[in-house]
Amino acid sequence: MKGEVAASTQNQALCAILFFYQRILGRDLEFIDAAKAKRPQNLPLVLSRPEVGRLLQHLSGRDLLMALLLYGSGMRHKEVLRLRIKDVHLDTMQIHENLFAVRMKRALVPAGIQQPATPHTLRHSFATHLLEDGYDIRTVQELLGHVDVKTTMIYTHVLNKPGLSVRSPADGI
Repeated sequence: MKGEVAASTQNQALCAILFFYQRILGRDLEFIDAAKAKRPQNLPLVLSRPEVGRLLQHLSGRDLLMALLLYGSGMRHKEVLRLRIKDVHLDTMQIHENLFAVRMKRALVPAGIQQPATPHTLRHSFATHLLEDGYDIRTVQELLGHVDVKTTMIYTHVLNKPGLSVRSPADGI
């Protein structure tokens, strides 16, 4: 595929040409109606429930606790790292305040996970699994702390894999 480059490379080349003509040569290129290349939207990596389970089996101690907090609450990596004992209310099983390069990379191989998962992948998995379980998008938005529901909508695209969440009307007969 000769000549194909990333959108950012195309945009950088366009800006360099425009800069050269406008600032160096002093020529306005009004006749060029060039649109910037659009970057493809990258869907977040989401581990399946069995993959999350296998990953957690290969962690222990502090690392396991942090991974459980990431996956169990959808907290961000930095939020878990900043967490203090006084922030965790064991009576109500809630975290009231608001992360940990978990030895996750080492745990991926024995867990049989070949994707490049990171601690943030557990947050993506948390959100996706809540949606799979039928929680509404606004609830997930609030739990993740997203200001705009459009940010949360990315997880609905992860769910839109053919056949994964579609039930036939005949299934209930």
